[in-house]
Amino acid sequence: MRKTLLILLFLNASLSYAQFPLHKNSVRATVDYMTLSNPEDAGLRFSVQAARHFLNDRFVIAASLGYLTYSTDQQTFTDVPLGQDQRTRLTGDLTFLYDFLPSNRHALRAGAGPSLWYRDDDVLTGYYLVRLPDGSLATTSVQRERQQTNDFGYHLTVEYEYLIKPNISLHSRIGYADLVNGGISGMAGLGVGYRFSFKKRTVAQPVSQ
Repeated sequence: MRKTLLILLFLNASLSYAQFPLHKNSVRATVDYMTLSNPEDAGLRFSVQAARHFLNDRFVIAASLGYLTYSTDQQTFTDVPLGQDQRTRLTGDLTFLYDFLPSNRHALRAGAGPSLWYRDDDVLTGYYLVRLPDGSLATTSVQRERQQTNDFGYHLTVEYEYLIKPNISLHSRIGYADLVNGGISGMAGLGVGYRFSFKKRTVAQPVSQ
């Protein structure tokens, strides 16, 4: 009886696996809430990712590109306007991930990899105020600094993915990136993905006469 139950369970698992194939390629779109080197500066990063899945989805290699732009108005404690800070990030990440769940619907992955980001910051660095004859304050000089540079570093990430169909997935993730000059950026996001496999070409064999 026990052997029969084990055989039935094994057959059921095998059939379920066969009815839910795992595709070896995926593309994903994600929206992350991401902080910059100053935790008070944060915005939405939009990213796309292409990935290759190995060994029944246990190992994944993914490459992603993302874009974030953030702006905030600066003013003194007396509400004198000082202009607008502008921060832009173009992010590129290569990630190696491992899945801890032996499931074809659920995936809990942890990963890490190198990062190459382009950073464009135009931020306030100082200002001078003068008092006008009527007693109000005004700026006489505003100093700003513009930095445009490539920044190297690494990133760590943890993600959960659920396949609602064999080729459609939803995912959430958290992580951070540590850049040499840009500091640490934390992120948390949600997204949707599409799985697919390339069809093998069949070569017609010549018919012998």
